[in-house]
Amino acid sequence: MLLRVPLARRPLSPKTCARIVSSGYTPSTPWPSASSIIRAQPASVACARLVHSQRLAHISKTGSYTPERVQIRHATNLASRTAINPPSNVPAENQQLYASLDRLKDIASDYVNQSRLQLALRGLETSRPTVRIGLLGLGQDGDVAARKLARVLLADALGDEGQWEKMLKQPSQDGKPLLLRYGAEDDIPPMNPLVNELNIPSRVLEKNNLEILITTLNTPSGSNITADPSGLAEAILVPPLQTPVASSGRTGFVRYPVHKAIVVGEGIQGCMDFGRLSSALEATTLGDTGAQEGLIQVALSVPRDSPRTQTNDTGLISPVDIDQAGVALDLFREDVANSAIFNTKWQASNIQSILKFMASDPMDPITGDSIGLRPTLKSHIRSTLDSATDAIALSERVASAAVVSNSIPEQKRQEISQAISAWAQHAHTDLQVSLANALASRSWRRTTWSRLLWRVDDVGVAAEEVLRSHWLLDAESTLAFLAGRIEQAGFFRSGGGIANFNPDYAMHASDRAVSKSGAPISKERAFLAPAQASSTPSTSSKGLLGKFFTDKVPQPSPADLLQTSSQVAKVEQEGGINIFHTRPWPLAIHFTRQKLLHTLVPSLQARAQSLLAQSLTTISATSALGIWLYIATGGSMIAEAGAIAALGLVWTLRRLQKKWEGERESWEAEVREHGRVVLSEVEEVLRSVVRTNERGTLRNADMEDWQRAREALEKVEEALQEVKAGNKE
Repeated sequence: MLLRVPLARRPLSPKTCARIVSSGYTPSTPWPSASSIIRAQPASVACARLVHSQRLAHISKTGSYTPERVQIRHATNLASRTAINPPSNVPAENQQLYASLDRLKDIASDYVNQSRLQLALRGLETSRPTVRIGLLGLGQDGDVAARKLARVLLADALGDEGQWEKMLKQPSQDGKPLLLRYGAEDDIPPMNPLVNELNIPSRVLEKNNLEILITTLNTPSGSNITADPSGLAEAILVPPLQTPVASSGRTGFVRYPVHKAIVVGEGIQGCMDFGRLSSALEATTLGDTGAQEGLIQVALSVPRDSPRTQTNDTGLISPVDIDQAGVALDLFREDVANSAIFNTKWQASNIQSILKFMASDPMDPITGDSIGLRPTLKSHIRSTLDSATDAIALSERVASAAVVSNSIPEQKRQEISQAISAWAQHAHTDLQVSLANALASRSWRRTTWSRLLWRVDDVGVAAEEVLRSHWLLDAESTLAFLAGRIEQAGFFRSGGGIANFNPDYAMHASDRAVSKSGAPISKERAFLAPAQASSTPSTSSKGLLGKFFTDKVPQPSPADLLQTSSQVAKVEQEGGINIFHTRPWPLAIHFTRQKLLHTLVPSLQARAQSLLAQSLTTISATSALGIWLYIATGGSMIAEAGAIAALGLVWTLRRLQKKWEGERESWEAEVREHGRVVLSEVEEVLRSVVRTNERGTLRNADMEDWQRAREALEKVEEALQEVKAGNKE
């Protein structure tokens, strides 16, 4: 005889247990069951006390008591949300696949359907998963057709008509979907705000471990169906259910996924409703996620007189006759002698094809568990992975399309590149022709060595005229038009306009300086940069002139002294032009010209003056030497003295001619080389702008996100293949 001992607030000691047994204590009140004890106490304490009470229950009333060590265990099967390992209740053969899917939920959350993934995880947590099948009605009377189909599918022909069958014959009263589960009719299911649950004693549900969701099919508009057929599959396999929002009173939608779906249509109207979806549905179900995997089926209820009526070759559509199946069921229940008529009408109704679609998973006849992983669950996981793969590909296509739409077409880039080539060819030709004309001009010929004595002050003026009036003027003007074409083509839409042309790129590395902000600027630009307009200077007690005699206050600029800030602001406000800003095209030619004017021209002027001074000094020295020789000899060596002076003069003039002509040629070559270099650099920068600007690229973060999602999908694929291989073994 077994004795049940009540649970105390603390575990009973061995002595107390022995005293209770020897006294034959009988409680005055009935002992509560273990389940009620657990419900009445905290979960952390009830688990340990239940273990202790079960051990005491095996103590014999008359036998001797030998106390043993009492252990209190605190156990739980709950897993952390961040745990890497799957929960302990997941079967061992499913743990790797479960962990891969759980990891996929976090990594590819933007691409995988979370509702379908959660349904797959729930199916892997048990060795006997429940398959949820959706009966989705088409059209206005689709819900009635789906209820009628569910009745003939689940009814037992050998039993009487149940109350649940009468309920299915009637349309829904509140418009909520209906969830059919196996159980006794008198069992009252818990309240569910989303669906009305109904327990029915159906052998089909029990044997195949199924539950059926009856609702209507909410499809997107016709244009969206054609553009995105995968959205129709998502609407079928994850039907949205309406739910009221308590705070606002509005109606929201909750995703309620199913493993399989049967789209039900009745009569001509149902066929017409299906006709709008047929092309998109076939396009999205003939692949790995559709009819080949057995996830979506279409049941069109039309009158059928013969069981040999042709069906759709793709296996997607199953013509059935729900009314004929209902009549056959009623006839058999009236009299068993109508079995022949029942068999004929049942076969003609083609309901058996729908039953075969529902119960396609092989089950163990003894335990009722699935043999390995259920094929429906495999197909569901495969469909979820394929949908995630399609979502990743769609995201890439959308991002690539956005990049292409925001980029300038290649045809326009080629046109601008050809214009740059034409400009470069014209600019080099202009450099050669204009310099040749400038060096042959009258003003430059005045700087020859023979005229240097009385034209030495005109050397700088002549050189400056060559640079200002002939050096790349036409090339610079055409460059302005070319820059306008580049800006008009849209190469600076996202960069703030033509100011993206860097005016300092044409300077050599040795000529570049670094500004206070760290950006490289040319010395010439720093020297020639126009003064920026500042606010009107404020006067102090020392007066405006007092600022010139102190180092603490910076000296005012010419703009401050002239008080032109108001005029500059007025021009900018009325015309939108800032006169202190640079021109809106590459200024490399302009700055290189200014560089030559402030470096080569003064150098040439100084060299001319130096050579002239050396020549005059040499001539004076030789002439003085000849005069000294003449005086020293008393006029007897006049010829020798004249020869010395003449020799000095001739040698000096010859040296002046050689040196000065060499300086001129070097100056001309350097001016020509600077022009060639600046044209090459301007051309290169223009080509770089056309080649790289406004050419959108995919973000690195997006590409890394896609790569991580694909790697997670591959992990799930590998785990799914291992599960399939284990089932075959």
